[in-house]
Amino acid sequence: MDPSSKFFNGLVDLMLIVGVDEHTGLVLAGAGEDSKHEELVEDLFFDWEYEPHLLVAISQTKALQFCNGDGTDPSYPPVTEKPAHNQPSSQRYSVPDGIGRNRVQPKPARRGSMHPLPHSTTSRPLTRRTINLHQNSPVPDENIRSLPYFCFPENAKIYQEHQEERVHYLVLTDVNGVKTYAVCLTFYKEYAINMSAGLGSCLIPHGHPNTTGQPWTKGFLPTCYVLISKHPYFTVLKECLSYILHDITTDPDMEYDIVKERAFQLIMTPVPPAGNVCISFSLEKRALTIWPPDYPDKPVVDFPLHLLFQCFSLDQILTVIAYILVEERIVFISSDYSLLTYIMESFQHFILPFKWRYSYVPLLSSRSLEFLEAPGTFMMGCHSQFRHEVEQIDGLVMVDIDQGRVTVNQTIDNDVEREAMLNLPKIASDPFRNACERIKFTFDLMEFSRPSYCDIREYQRFREKKIREFNREIIFNALALMVSLFRGVITEMRVDLKKFNKDHFLQIQSSADRPFYERVIKTDMFKKFVQERLNEKRDYWSELEIATRMYGRPGQRSRTSMSTGPRPIKRASTPAILTPHITVEFVRFFLPTLTEFGAYLQMCLHQLNRTVHECRDVIQRAPYLYLRAMFRVLDGRPVDAIDDCFQLISSTARIFPKELVMGLYSNLSKPQLEQLQKRPYFRMTDVFSDELKPEPAARDWRDIGESQLPSKDVDKDKFAECIVSMEIALDYDIIQRLFESLTLFGVKLCVDPVTFEVFHDCWQENKSQTQGIKVQDGKLDHEESVLKVSPLIKTDFGNGRIALTCKRLFFLKDVSNNYQEIIKLREIEQIEKVQMPTFLLSDVDALRIYGKDNSTFVACLKDERNCWFMLLSEMWSGKQYADGTLDFGAIQQAAQNVLLIDAVIRSGQEDDTCHHLDVGKAATNLCFFTLCREEGRHRLPKVTMETLQHCVDPNMREKEKKTVESLLYIPGNHCSEDGRPKLWCGLGNGVIKVYDAGTLQLDTSFTEARTRVVCLLAVGDSQVWAGSFCIYIIDMGSVTCDKTLMEHHDLVSDMVLTEDNSYVYSCSVNGEICKWETETLRLVQNIELPKVASLVSIHLQNDTLWCCTKRDICQLADDGTIMKKLTYSDKTGHPIILDCFLIQPTGEIMAGCSRKGQVLVWDPDSENIIQTFDFEDCRGISKMVQVDNKVWVATKNGTIVIVNTDTNKVDKTLQGHEDAVRSMCCAQSRYVITGAGSRDGKIAIWRASESEKPVSPSTESESPLSETLSSLGQSPEENGNMADMMPQVEEEAC
Repeated sequence: MDPSSKFFNGLVDLMLIVGVDEHTGLVLAGAGEDSKHEELVEDLFFDWEYEPHLLVAISQTKALQFCNGDGTDPSYPPVTEKPAHNQPSSQRYSVPDGIGRNRVQPKPARRGSMHPLPHSTTSRPLTRRTINLHQNSPVPDENIRSLPYFCFPENAKIYQEHQEERVHYLVLTDVNGVKTYAVCLTFYKEYAINMSAGLGSCLIPHGHPNTTGQPWTKGFLPTCYVLISKHPYFTVLKECLSYILHDITTDPDMEYDIVKERAFQLIMTPVPPAGNVCISFSLEKRALTIWPPDYPDKPVVDFPLHLLFQCFSLDQILTVIAYILVEERIVFISSDYSLLTYIMESFQHFILPFKWRYSYVPLLSSRSLEFLEAPGTFMMGCHSQFRHEVEQIDGLVMVDIDQGRVTVNQTIDNDVEREAMLNLPKIASDPFRNACERIKFTFDLMEFSRPSYCDIREYQRFREKKIREFNREIIFNALALMVSLFRGVITEMRVDLKKFNKDHFLQIQSSADRPFYERVIKTDMFKKFVQERLNEKRDYWSELEIATRMYGRPGQRSRTSMSTGPRPIKRASTPAILTPHITVEFVRFFLPTLTEFGAYLQMCLHQLNRTVHECRDVIQRAPYLYLRAMFRVLDGRPVDAIDDCFQLISSTARIFPKELVMGLYSNLSKPQLEQLQKRPYFRMTDVFSDELKPEPAARDWRDIGESQLPSKDVDKDKFAECIVSMEIALDYDIIQRLFESLTLFGVKLCVDPVTFEVFHDCWQENKSQTQGIKVQDGKLDHEESVLKVSPLIKTDFGNGRIALTCKRLFFLKDVSNNYQEIIKLREIEQIEKVQMPTFLLSDVDALRIYGKDNSTFVACLKDERNCWFMLLSEMWSGKQYADGTLDFGAIQQAAQNVLLIDAVIRSGQEDDTCHHLDVGKAATNLCFFTLCREEGRHRLPKVTMETLQHCVDPNMREKEKKTVESLLYIPGNHCSEDGRPKLWCGLGNGVIKVYDAGTLQLDTSFTEARTRVVCLLAVGDSQVWAGSFCIYIIDMGSVTCDKTLMEHHDLVSDMVLTEDNSYVYSCSVNGEICKWETETLRLVQNIELPKVASLVSIHLQNDTLWCCTKRDICQLADDGTIMKKLTYSDKTGHPIILDCFLIQPTGEIMAGCSRKGQVLVWDPDSENIIQTFDFEDCRGISKMVQVDNKVWVATKNGTIVIVNTDTNKVDKTLQGHEDAVRSMCCAQSRYVITGAGSRDGKIAIWRASESEKPVSPSTESESPLSETLSSLGQSPEENGNMADMMPQVEEEAC
């Protein structure tokens, strides 16, 4: 076995034997080596404490006996030859002589002795020797050298009577915060003690022939067996040590051989990844089971959590959790060392996903108590005999496990009143308390009504099952507690800005809970948690938070905020009664018995190969692939192991072992590297270019509003960053126009600090003024805000102030502040600047507003007249643009423009600002919608308006517009979070945006694709397949991907699903076609079309696959051979370039030409062109879909031509996009949805059915498609009810 082939996920990494024996002699604790020569004092002999020593250390590659020469056992490991990668496994491994079939062991010089040297040969203690176990040893040598003191926290003692065996547990943390876990079993050996000799040579093993004729005294000395692992399998390791001790007690002469054999077996025993596969193995005919963790990022729970509830009351448990969450200095004390780690680890599970990131030492030895006096945050445990010392330390939180009590030490200043005990918020703690009170954590009550077990193994299985059930319920309720405590964090985050609104988060807490949260938000754990949420981490916490989330009623949001950000959620605690997840049915994988290593390895691989091949459950297959990869590493096949790891991505990417893959990649030989580079996944992943980096320390997030004003000139990019971070503007087109205005179109290349500061102050001043306006409840809509308020002026309604919102202009009476609506924006006919004569003064500048009902309103605005004219005109024009194009995102953009125009005008009054020289030009540049109205670009043609239902801009707030590459409509089903229909949109930058199809509000985004998502396909009721350079399999409900298919060698251009949903065909532009089994995600067929320049799309017709390339259309047989080929050439004989095709229900094939406005129609039987459609002024055809008897032909000009197949004539030509149409889909047979190229970057929704009601531009529905897209797939009764609701919604909005 190659020493570099470290077993990545072994159950045990290291086994140690620590204690005192005849070779180490007795060394008084703290006295050093010279004490070995001291004479024994019989009266004090059993009272003294002695130094423990490291006796044996066994890793995967070495076994060290520190009482023997250089300590290295030459017969270990049982595999001595370095494997050759081109050599079969059976020839790679040789077994040393003397190893039988029943035991992996060398033939010893003296049977199994741990002391092969004669007794007369004495060796110096080796506690300070360099311990070179393995360069990748899981525990640093420094920790191993200090481990004896943790094995014996009170040092070693000699006892006159035999003592009970004891088990305790350790958690070791390295400098990077990586934890390893240790289980220690201490037992006692009988020795004869020569009272006349010195301490160094006074011990003789019991039964040694030299014990006769000497003044010997009997004594029992401790020995500790230690198993160290990266995984916290405390119970499994405890059972393993118990069985090892039993075997040694039965055959003490074979101690070293038994230890060496069992250690190697445990090191070669794998740990299962997260999933539903557990591993069973036998330790000398004793069956043991290793259970997998619940989630890849969660540590496994392998000890009974319910013991915590037997030590503490629920109130005390919640108090300890509170102190952990605020990162207090905490010390646990107990008279039982084993309970310290158990209890402290239990609390670590209770606070997940928070992770303690400070000093963590569950067991302090007697010589390490000074750590408790160190400043800073820590969590430590020590024996209760040191209670008095702990109580003297100022401000410590002391958790007494024996008494079940939590106390806080008195401060040094006795005049300061003791602080009240910290409590968790009741809204979160009460559901946890109620859930735990319902669970009876005792076996006696369960066994009272059951017959007695006749088989002890059956009873053990019953207890194990109940403990797992207890653990599952406890963990679930603890996670629900954490969700309830910190759900409010989600509502106060701006993921796009990477900001968290700390102040508002504290404001929404009750006065009783606010002190707790004020302390929590300062902690390192909380900062790390917020960072993960801002990075959109999806884990067990987020899954439960989403599952228990309460959404607002669809349509509540105003249209001005439509499609700009994720749908808001209501702040709600987790429901009072929760039930844990459905019980997982585990499948057992039985490891073969380890007799000879080569045979063991091949049996494991053979068993895994067969299981992987036979397993049809794609989720269940993942753990087997993971395990096979681990064994292939041991077998010297790193490339095959990497293959298995990347197959995991097609099953569940959550358990992908990135660290292992990167380690294998860095150690590949040149031939192996060349072999790996030929794999399809090699160029599609960034794993091989990444570097493993230590986890960064949590940094303060950027709080909303805390961004600093620039202190030097800022260019366009830095300016945009500042404007976005301050939330002055979020749309990059608007920001670019603002930059041009503040620099006067290039007079300066940067915005100077003075101009920026004055502009910001003016914007902030207007914000404060408008927020101070008090309007009676019910007068404005829910999210309608005031954009501008005038000073006290004279109007037709009397003296008062006028105010502008995104929907209306209203009047506030002076002093009384009574509200009176002036006019709604949609009712304005004209705005005019006028001069109003007065009796006392000359003419006053005023604004006259004409309504469509011939009403007028005059406001004498004096010096602010021109400013108000510009602001009102822009908001009115934005409303007209929204009505005329059905793009209601324009209303929000116009409102943003109004705020910026006002700030630019006001800041331009200052002489020091750059735009002071031409304020009017700077402000006019921001009047985008006013310019559109003046140029006539605010209305679409009548025919287009009659068919267009709605427009959505998925590129809003994006720095650069991206092409809408793919679209997919999914009817409402039980798999989505709220059961509502969804519209999926794949963009050219790899982002997939998911909209609520009823309200067109953005639900969520998928950002894992590396490049453009060209096609989307719904597979079953729970999956969406997204085609890019690989195929991402996305869960519909959570919109997360943990499966990826990487077999394509080029961009995936199209996918189709068979009628029975059993198979998916996918094609890539290089002519490769893959057939996938949807149940197992296995590639069942691979077809490569010969001499294909570009394969653009495929279609299934009567189970026959048709393919469209740039030059022809092919019909394929089942085996992939070409049966027919349809081509067409122009007058010069050159083939026509094709871009898309469809097959009509009659069997005729229509294809769109790429470089001219022509659609060709073939008869597939005769293979002849039977008809052509020519469109004038068209650069080419890009997409086609058919709805009933209409074929919708999308062009590269951005127009859509509707062709009636019954009459073979053009019905309509629609003008909805300013760039080529790049994607199309149908919402059943009622709507057609189109997406445009990057110059336009918008989505248009069209009525495909003449019976559908068009959206009237004179009304403002909060839910424009609530009776359209959202009703698809619902019953007629549901459709009728939703249609009945529409007038109410419109009335509220208007």
